[in-house]
Amino acid sequence: MGIVEEELGRSGVFADRSKLDFNYVPDRLPHRDNEMRQLVAIFRPVAEQAVSQAAFVTGHVGSGKTVLTKKFSIDFAEACAKRQQPVEYVHINCRKNAAEGLILHEILRKFDAKYPERGFSTHEMLRDLRKQIQKRGCHLIVVLDEADALIAKEGSDLVYAFTRFDDEKAGAKATLSLILVSANSQTPLMLDESARSTLRRSNVIELPKYNAAQINDIISERAKMAFHRGVLHEDVLELISEIAAEEGDARYAIELLDNAGGNADEEGSESVEAEHVRAAKANTKSFATVSKIQLLGKHHQLALKGIARKLGRGKGRTFVTTGEAEEIYALVCEEHDETPRAHTQFWKYLKELETAGWIRVKLAPRTGSSGNTQYISLPDVPAKVLVKKLDESLGTGAKKR
Repeated sequence: MGIVEEELGRSGVFADRSKLDFNYVPDRLPHRDNEMRQLVAIFRPVAEQAVSQAAFVTGHVGSGKTVLTKKFSIDFAEACAKRQQPVEYVHINCRKNAAEGLILHEILRKFDAKYPERGFSTHEMLRDLRKQIQKRGCHLIVVLDEADALIAKEGSDLVYAFTRFDDEKAGAKATLSLILVSANSQTPLMLDESARSTLRRSNVIELPKYNAAQINDIISERAKMAFHRGVLHEDVLELISEIAAEEGDARYAIELLDNAGGNADEEGSESVEAEHVRAAKANTKSFATVSKIQLLGKHHQLALKGIARKLGRGKGRTFVTTGEAEEIYALVCEEHDETPRAHTQFWKYLKELETAGWIRVKLAPRTGSSGNTQYISLPDVPAKVLVKKLDESLGTGAKKR
């Protein structure tokens, strides 16, 4: 059996990796019910009176703007179909299609897959779009994702054309509505006054950042669909959530989850461990370098080496207690012919390592442990790699154990 056939024949940790794809739209969006209801309220006139609407959805990167607008469009179209009100939608990424002609061509291909790529002006393509919508007898919702990229390059003309799409048909049913999506909350101010006037303040939806608990809910649901049962422990998901919560970025959490699973598969591991997560983090936004390590004091490095060694043993652990960390710090000091500092000073080292971003320390009451027990995690570089880098910095004079 060849390598390719052998590797493809292994089941690995994934049951359905597509559930971690950024284009996947889940059946449920945890912690975005309020924003979904806001969108429904804005677009209710489309379903009930065939009146066009325009909305702006904004929020930090990874706050769920894209998946929210996709999920809304899918569910809204299905609900309207049941009411004999045909609604269709098209979602365009304006960073990939940052020209009016490219955007219109993408929209027209929804109705005619063979629509020519070249040879038509913007005016002609808008005319053809009206004909296609009239032929289909539907209301079209156009979602312009990363709309700021389009407006910065092309100005307001296309947005204005969409918001005034039905002006020539006095008394007729409206046929096109618009949703602008952007992480830049100032995007409406980039529009000229005529285009901006259609975006009422009540039609602006701002998504808050996710916190660690919310991110945990999101990736826990994805993990159930994407991985085989039993290959992911809760503390691994918790580690991913804490890393991504620094910026409230659920997209980054899903990326870490996917890459950690990929690392596990590459190793032939039967489970996804904390070390796989730390390796995924190091490959995306690595913090630890030897030059940064050398900026730490010697006992900071010794304390960090003890933590990393404890976390890296066996398959790798997610957390160590502060008590365990102090015990192994004393052992590492002995190996390097150093006298361990007192308890109070050790705590100061931990706080300074935490402030510098090397470790995380948190209260985490768990079954069978004191409610005051503190847990230390290593969010960035794999523990075994960090031990190696610390050895490079501290020198090779440590006693073997």
